[in-house]
Amino acid sequence: LDLLLIGRHLGAAPLGFYQNARSLTDEIRARIAMPIQHVMFPALSALQDDAAQCRQLVLRAGRLVAAVVVPVGFGVSANAQELVMVLYGAQWLPMVPVMAMFGLSAAVRAGTAIGSPLFNANDRVGLAFRYNAIGAVLTICAVLVAMPHGIEAVAGAVAVTSLYALVSLRAALGLVGLGLRHIAQMLGAPLAASLVMWAVTAALRNLEWTHAPGSMLLAHVAAGAVVYVATLQVIAPQFGHDLRDALRLLLKRV
Repeated sequence: LDLLLIGRHLGAAPLGFYQNARSLTDEIRARIAMPIQHVMFPALSALQDDAAQCRQLVLRAGRLVAAVVVPVGFGVSANAQELVMVLYGAQWLPMVPVMAMFGLSAAVRAGTAIGSPLFNANDRVGLAFRYNAIGAVLTICAVLVAMPHGIEAVAGAVAVTSLYALVSLRAALGLVGLGLRHIAQMLGAPLAASLVMWAVTAALRNLEWTHAPGSMLLAHVAAGAVVYVATLQVIAPQFGHDLRDALRLLLKRV
């Protein structure tokens, strides 16, 4: 619906900038968060009779999801200018602020992806539908209000309304006896480390050490990854343990 409204009221060029930015950032959820959702649903369903183990699995999975997808979203936001130059070219530069906003939005939405399998595993699909419907209405209202101010304002409004995903996540966690402090445990450290990474990336861009977008993008991604991992390890070592355990399991399966 947002694409239809933008195309009708703002025209084809703004629609192209908006749609390309949204499509690229949607891949964060499609390629990372959604496969995890598919794995978590049967795992959580199998643990319905063991509440303590179910809560432990939810917390660990939530930390893993957040530790992976939150920095990716922030990384897309921080490197929006270089990504647009490398992937699309200079004629697409108007989509930079849109992609920056959508990167932050994707970080929040994908970071809360553990909520969907929780609703399903507890047979509360109807409740999930109601929360999703409210979120959709909020997003469309935000689009309508922001649209007269351009696609940058629309992207910003969508990013703000993405915070509603935290409300839905709180409801999903409540089904297994978890609450707000557990959301902070899952998302707090990745968000803090990602903010540090975002600031470092901005500082590197201000140095203007090269005018080659590809070189800048590679350098920013490498530096950002190091800063993120180091910061996360300092403020929340448990995330490092979770990631190492997950990698070991993947290597065993391979």
